[in-house]
Amino acid sequence: MNTIGVHHHLGLRFRAVLFWLAALVFAQQVNAQALPSITLSALQEHRGTIAAGGTGLRIFNPDIADAEYLLVPMNLDASAALPLTVGISGNVATAAGSPGNSTPQAADPRIARRQALLADFLTRKGGVDASAPLNPPAAIPGGQQPHVGDAWQLNADLGNQCSPGLGAAGTVYWVGNHIAVVMDGGNPVSGMSLADWQATFTELDTVVYPTIAGKFGQPSDLDGNGKVVVFITQGVNKLAAPASSNTTASLYLPRDKLSRQECATSNLGEIIYVLAPDPTGAVNSNVRTVSYVQGVVPPSFARELAHLIVDGHRMASNSPFEEAWLDEALGNMAVEQVFYARAPGIAPFNNINLANLTTGPSALQRVDAFNTYVNTLYGPLRTWLQFPSHIGVLDGGKKTLSGSGSQWAFLRYVADRHAGPSVSDEAAFIQALAGSSLTGLNNLQNAIGADPREWLEDYLISAYVDDSAKAGALGVSGKYAALSWNYRSVYGGLGGFPIKDIPLPADGTASVTLNPQGSSNYYRFQLAPDTMAQLSLTPAAGSPNGRYALIRLNNPGGATAVTKKPQTITFPNPGQQHVGVPLVLSASAESGLDVAFGVSGACSLDGGTLTVTFHAAGVGACTVTASQAGNGAWLPAQVSHALNVQAVAGPPGAPTGVAATPGDGVAAVQWAAPTDTGGSAITGYTVTASGPPGRACTTTGALACTVAGLTNGTAYTFTVMATNATGHTSGASQPSQPVIPVAAPAPPGAPTGVAATPGDGVAAVQWAAPTSTGGSAITGYTVTASGPPGRTCTTTGALACTVAGLTNGTAYTFTVVATNATGHTSGASQPSQPVIPVRRSYSDALLTFQFTGGGAGCTLDSAQSLPAAAVTGLPAGVQASGPQLGFKLTGCDLGGVVQVQIDYGANLPGPAAALQYWKRDSAMQWAAYGHAQIAGNRVTLTLTDGGDGDADGAQNNEIVDPGVVVLAAAAAPQAIPTLSQWGLILMALVLSVFGLQRLPVERNMLSK
Repeated sequence: MNTIGVHHHLGLRFRAVLFWLAALVFAQQVNAQALPSITLSALQEHRGTIAAGGTGLRIFNPDIADAEYLLVPMNLDASAALPLTVGISGNVATAAGSPGNSTPQAADPRIARRQALLADFLTRKGGVDASAPLNPPAAIPGGQQPHVGDAWQLNADLGNQCSPGLGAAGTVYWVGNHIAVVMDGGNPVSGMSLADWQATFTELDTVVYPTIAGKFGQPSDLDGNGKVVVFITQGVNKLAAPASSNTTASLYLPRDKLSRQECATSNLGEIIYVLAPDPTGAVNSNVRTVSYVQGVVPPSFARELAHLIVDGHRMASNSPFEEAWLDEALGNMAVEQVFYARAPGIAPFNNINLANLTTGPSALQRVDAFNTYVNTLYGPLRTWLQFPSHIGVLDGGKKTLSGSGSQWAFLRYVADRHAGPSVSDEAAFIQALAGSSLTGLNNLQNAIGADPREWLEDYLISAYVDDSAKAGALGVSGKYAALSWNYRSVYGGLGGFPIKDIPLPADGTASVTLNPQGSSNYYRFQLAPDTMAQLSLTPAAGSPNGRYALIRLNNPGGATAVTKKPQTITFPNPGQQHVGVPLVLSASAESGLDVAFGVSGACSLDGGTLTVTFHAAGVGACTVTASQAGNGAWLPAQVSHALNVQAVAGPPGAPTGVAATPGDGVAAVQWAAPTDTGGSAITGYTVTASGPPGRACTTTGALACTVAGLTNGTAYTFTVMATNATGHTSGASQPSQPVIPVAAPAPPGAPTGVAATPGDGVAAVQWAAPTSTGGSAITGYTVTASGPPGRTCTTTGALACTVAGLTNGTAYTFTVVATNATGHTSGASQPSQPVIPVRRSYSDALLTFQFTGGGAGCTLDSAQSLPAAAVTGLPAGVQASGPQLGFKLTGCDLGGVVQVQIDYGANLPGPAAALQYWKRDSAMQWAAYGHAQIAGNRVTLTLTDGGDGDADGAQNNEIVDPGVVVLAAAAAPQAIPTLSQWGLILMALVLSVFGLQRLPVERNMLSK
């Protein structure tokens, strides 16, 4: 062994001489400009600049085994490409890599469309749109709660911003807490029922919306309905060219946040358009199956909702829109956040691998959540990893899915590095970006407090190094580790990790063009033992400076380096010992190899138990030694301690600082260890309570325990004694301060006096606080409506709140429970008296309608207006002076009477005396109505179920009333008779009958 070591040492010296001779020759060949020389141990790195004139390095491998290196050239320039030639000599062949994919991607229609829409919005903002609005008007009804069955008109032209527009008749199909779904009446026939849609609607309303709003902030509410409208429309299907597989699943248009003056066909509110199922390909011959739509809509909706929210923040603060790359990254981050909400047991910062997704409880749910959400991000990232030199991470101009994938992965890396492992810090980070008025790198720098360009360089290296076996510890922690995802493992279940991994040939070259704004490439090369290689990085003339990183990977095949590493043995000094008290030895070596022990002096060692016995007292009476002999990789090491040994051990000192915390029949006691151990280790403590004996607890070294069996309401003090390894026990400590155990908190009583006031789909509930709080303050109340679950409201102490989402015409009762500061919840209160929510008003761009009377359950079932120009069927000489209103009331008292008030948006033209209110009768014929008053632009009516003004003419708890204000001609119109007029007509008919019976008698008499 020694001979081999001596010869190898001489060999290293000889090779070092050859190395410097070769360096001298090379220096002469390059006009005496010496290249820098570096030597890297495994997992060490070197970084530098690719200068305009080229950069060269000499790399020396001093080991007895081959060494493999990773070279990462990067271009962080803001605008210019970097054509680069990588040359190497003195290397040997290395293992094959992955060729990647060198086919550039075309622009993605979704990304390109969004950037164009934002630019168009800025052009229109504050201007005047000269194009004509749609007729009939199309927009989200402002300030109204949507109800299932409501008829809406919306602009479904999604291929153009504001002109020409395409009016679509839609119906409110489903209403949740956060979204209202409207179905386009012109959609292809899909065969889907509400039951088929229910799971998708519920996921959007209860998972996607709360997750995005919780991380990005609440959306604006320009339309005043408290919800985001989801319009399922064939307009989305029409965006795809005929026979195209490129699908837009959801789409938010900034135009809908413009005023009608700025955009004549704006839908005037928060609306996201969604792809309609088209199983037969009726639209542009593109088949969109039901299962396909159900799969692609949730992640797409998450992204578009995030865009809607972030844009809304910036519109409200009059700030510029986010730069394209960070805008896309935030949208993708939204998709990822919903995955965490959907996947049980999965959270960020846990280096999620394939097994985490596919094994264990709830694996099916996790796999489904991954495939639905995150796999839409892994696909685009795959294409970037296969061609990382083509698109810079910060390049939003190419508008490709490849760039989108890299932008998400970079923002995910920044979130990991800045916020990990705190989920709340991550939420604050996302909200800081989403709510900022800054853009791009400035926004990111403000959020993380560091230069993001430096983090971008680290990320480009991390893309290869993270969780790479060859990179070892570099890819597990630190600046090259992605904390949330083990990409290599997950991609293993998707066909393999796709990064472009290029082995440099022996004495060869490779060329690449690194596009601007954060692109890279990945090369590996290998050096034989004790050899030197020369590496050159030569950019084309006029190119910007670049950056590069050179990392020595783990040795190929695991060969051991020639230089053994020194190791450290951790063996603390055991301190003073005592005759007759044994000492058990323990130590560890940095190498992980076993440690051996030895003793000398007045002591002996049991090699089996590693126990030392001390035979005589004295200073330095026993020396204990821990040693490790080393191996082919580690040098030997040794640590010794000379121990002082005392003759006899004594009792320890008393513990100090005794304190107690009371509980329910218990007290938690803690203390500090005595400074004097009596010459041997403390092995236990005993805590004793004052009062009757037997109330105590013990530990085997811990400085806290709990005394049980105490009487609530009685004061106690506590003392502690220590026992050491020789069996000696200390005196009692000073007693603690007195404490009094108390009973555990109880739940509060139930609230009382619950009462409800109905509204349109809502009920305002109020109550009185319970007389018993359960011993702690009331912190909140929860109100629950009768009927299907989920209709609740909560407060943090207030004695009233409003329950929404109720069905008009249905009776409800309400109960209330109280929660106190200890988390205990009361039983439910007595239910309120039943109330029936009703809808008693309607408004649109043409008119406002409201009514009173008709009974407690009388509610507006439907209403629709038509402009005056669209009214048909009026007699000649009679023309509509205002819009036509048709409505239907249901749930009214049998024969009930209602008073109706209609206010028109514009003054009614024509002389007031010539204005009349006309209605259709049961035969759908127009005639004047006598129980109407017209004043200015207001009409008031009195209508009776089955009587005056009820177009269906039947007492059936329903009132139907189509009517319009007209400007009548000079000829008197044929009026609809009122009940009093019917009486006069009936009397005339009776008299005419009598008259007709008398006339023949008189004629007979005259004939005589």
